[in-house]
Amino acid sequence: MHIIEHRNYSRTPKRRKNRSLSRTGIMFLIIVLFAYLVLIVVRLFMPLPAVKALPSAPSAVSGTMNVVWPAYGQSAVGSVDSGLLSSSPETAPRPIASTAKTLTALAVLRKKPLGPNEQGPTITLTIADVDIYDKYVSQDGSVVKVAIGETITERQALEALMLPSANNMAETIATWAFGSVRQYNEYANTLALSLGMKNTTITDPSGFNSTTKSTASDLVLLGRAAMEDPVLSEIVGMKRATIPVQGEITSTNFLLGRNGINGIKTGTTDQAGGCYIVSATRAMPDGTTKTLIAAILGAPDKPKAMADSIPLLQSLEQNYVQSTVVQANQKVGFYDVPWQGKVNVISQNALSAYGWAGTKYQAEVQLDDIKIPADKGQTVGAVKVGSKTTGQAILAEKIEQPSFAWKLKRAIRFW
Repeated sequence: MHIIEHRNYSRTPKRRKNRSLSRTGIMFLIIVLFAYLVLIVVRLFMPLPAVKALPSAPSAVSGTMNVVWPAYGQSAVGSVDSGLLSSSPETAPRPIASTAKTLTALAVLRKKPLGPNEQGPTITLTIADVDIYDKYVSQDGSVVKVAIGETITERQALEALMLPSANNMAETIATWAFGSVRQYNEYANTLALSLGMKNTTITDPSGFNSTTKSTASDLVLLGRAAMEDPVLSEIVGMKRATIPVQGEITSTNFLLGRNGINGIKTGTTDQAGGCYIVSATRAMPDGTTKTLIAAILGAPDKPKAMADSIPLLQSLEQNYVQSTVVQANQKVGFYDVPWQGKVNVISQNALSAYGWAGTKYQAEVQLDDIKIPADKGQTVGAVKVGSKTTGQAILAEKIEQPSFAWKLKRAIRFW
């Protein structure tokens, strides 16, 4: 009998190979775990993430403007620094009489600029200017005397235009500056639009024509432009002057120098009624000085328009009020703290501002970068209202250092 021996030559080497692979896997796993632990330790002590500052600026509206209007025609009020502020319900364009001369003077000064102390070029008057004078005399319009060959400076002509409200000088100086009344009208209508006077139509330089129309709101804008011009603002504040031929001339604005009134122009015709653009300086409760503007159209007569301008200006002045824009402890932003959430920032004090009723205020908030930890009540920035009022922004609660548990959680999180 033969005994056949069967041997498995591959069994022992295969077991050795498996053992080798197991040891390699274990070593790889140990290395991976060690690297992971090292990475966790590194991440555990890495710098903290940024704490983001997010301002949230409060805003407020200072009530509504309440002006007591004359019981006729239409009126509007404003100021040189703020423009048109409010107007009466009636807003249809209507004749404006000699208040139109304010635009004539402004247009001439734009075309032929003058410095405050300059007389400007000389105008030699002709028979045509005498004919213009005779025309207005026959129509019972306001005039200054002229003569053929008379010479008058641009400054003197503007004084004759604005003080005694000479219709003939309006036509003379407009023709001199622009070449013709037609060319003046084109320029004046374009200038009016550029000033925001969207409801104004100019058909003559004197306003004697009833087709020269505007609104009280537009005339406030015109008055503002007049008071911003250094030469014109000086002229409309003059009570008297001296010019060739006529001699001394006086202003029709008899309120000059009273109640702070320093301009601007009166006007009256049968069609327009009494008209008045007035400016006045006022000392305001916040220590500033404002130049107020008011316009009245359609009064029974010129003295009535002028008399009613005083309570109208006083009514406007009462609308310059102090308003609280930011309350004490009002939220003005927050810090987004990754380990704590949102931490509010509040204004330490109430902040107010003076201004016209109806003004919308927007506070400015500036928040600083902060170091951790930060205490409750710590100043972390500033809150500003306008150009004068600044307060402190403070933390509404303490910002803590992150806990070890939070750091560990961040360290083991890789996504």
